Amino acid sequence: MLEGFYCRFIRKRAFLIALILVGLTTACQESFDQSLEREAREYTNRHCPQEVETGTILDSLVYNPQKRELTYFYSISATNECIFKEKTPLLHELLKQRTINDVTFKDVKDHGVAFRYLYQSEENGNVVYQTLIKAQEYGWRN
Repeated sequence: MLEGFYCRFIRKRAFLIALILVGLTTACQESFDQSLEREAREYTNRHCPQEVETGTILDSLVYNPQKRELTYFYSISATNECIFKEKTPLLHELLKQRTINDVTFKDVKDHGVAFRYLYQSEENGNVVYQTLIKAQEYGWRN
């Protein structure tokens, strides 16, 4: 009889300890938003600025968890500035297709994050072009 009580007591105790451990490990893990915000900051610190194509420099990558937007900040040369102004009607569609086809951010897209692309003049810092690719545009379904 005492053995049965002792076994139940040990099982209950083990179950409680397991619950506490699960709770502690879950509390220590970052949420998706916290993780993406940190990863964007780390990427910027390690890799930016970087020339992604001639005349276009990726200055930073920033995630805003309140808006659920991942923003690419670019600086563009005067030559590219002229091209952007000429091609403005096509840019949103081209960036949308790039976002759809980019497998690098599959997990990010699976969470319905919007992608903002902001291009600033290298000469004066004025915004030349910006657009927002919403999750519904790249096929996200919640």
